[in-house]
Amino acid sequence: MNAVTTLNKPPVRRWYALLMNALAYGYFFMTVNVINAMTSQVQTAFGITSTELTFMTTAVMISFAIVPTFGAQLASKIGGRNIVSFSFLWNVAVTLLFLLPAVNQHYAAIIVIRLLHGATGGLMTGTVVGSTPLWFPIRERGLASGLNLGILGVGFAVDQFFAPKLFAAGLSWSTALVLIIVIPGVILGLIYYLTMRDIRTLYGVDAVADALPDEDTSGHSTETLQDDRPATMSEAYKSKTFWATAVYGFVNGWVVYGFTSFLPSMLTNDMGIAGSAATNIISATYFVTFIASPLGGIISDKVFKGKRYQLLALGCMLTVITLLAIPHLRSIGALTLMFILAYGSTSIVCGTFWTLPTEIVKPSISVKSSASVMTVANIGGVIAAPILVSVTAATGTNMMSSYICIVLAIIAAAAALVIKK
Repeated sequence: MNAVTTLNKPPVRRWYALLMNALAYGYFFMTVNVINAMTSQVQTAFGITSTELTFMTTAVMISFAIVPTFGAQLASKIGGRNIVSFSFLWNVAVTLLFLLPAVNQHYAAIIVIRLLHGATGGLMTGTVVGSTPLWFPIRERGLASGLNLGILGVGFAVDQFFAPKLFAAGLSWSTALVLIIVIPGVILGLIYYLTMRDIRTLYGVDAVADALPDEDTSGHSTETLQDDRPATMSEAYKSKTFWATAVYGFVNGWVVYGFTSFLPSMLTNDMGIAGSAATNIISATYFVTFIASPLGGIISDKVFKGKRYQLLALGCMLTVITLLAIPHLRSIGALTLMFILAYGSTSIVCGTFWTLPTEIVKPSISVKSSASVMTVANIGGVIAAPILVSVTAATGTNMMSSYICIVLAIIAAAAALVIKK
């Protein structure tokens, strides 16, 4: 066992750990989105419908939903650095299979490979999301998680930037996909393995806060420092706080992925706004998601002094208000603002929320706790789109999908008040 190190102040290294974990997280979502950046090429190659194309992304999310708990168990045995580095290696090896004609010429083979891609996220995300707050004192954890989660959109943007350039150079979709995923995967995987260290390896503790002098918790959340927090997952599963966190995670996953399935359709089909106006409204929402996640973390750290539940509840109420308002607006400016606020209501809570699975248990099981909550949240994300699309098809309108999200947001707000952390 490593000797405990006493730190006089938070280590500068925490920002490097945040950077590497964020890059790992963003890399996985590059893998998730890469097919979406080359839709026409893939559809032409296989002669498939848009629905069949969607299964290539859905397959990733299914395995991503299933694997996190296993990944956390493995991380507890071989270490966080090693599991993330292995995840990069796994993803690179799987992606190289796209170069084989037996894979890139068969739709069923692509689905299998995409399932294996999703396992990358399941293996690594419990560690990169769960360990990031542990590198920071309580007063900085919301910001750290917000920055970590906010990079998701950057991963999407990388795919969208490079894919057209590679196609213009005459490369096939499968070769372009391999270059986009394999090159950064090899580079980041090597850097992560060679330069990252686990907190316990460096300081002999499970969280940096445990190596610091007693933090000034006046006005900050002292609950996170209490010794009666669950020390095992068996204890966590008996805690109402853990299950309230899981419920909130399920709803957040549902809304994050569900919004994309019905809000754009509501804009064009229910409200009759089409063409460039609709495109501009939807495009404007993506910028705010990158800003909102760290902003929410700053608010929970500084305004609410390290407590999380207030912002989580307010984010849900903003979701309710915007969904109720959107159908009644016709002004392009008002609709743009309301769509930004709607998408922002989901993003602003993300960084704040993902500190909770770490803070409601003892640091020694934080990765396992995060992975368990992530599994529930991912299930919400996986089932949201097909259910909401089916509801819309059955009713002929997107309004019922909106009402379902409103009810779930109210339930999540109640869960936040139960958490009170």
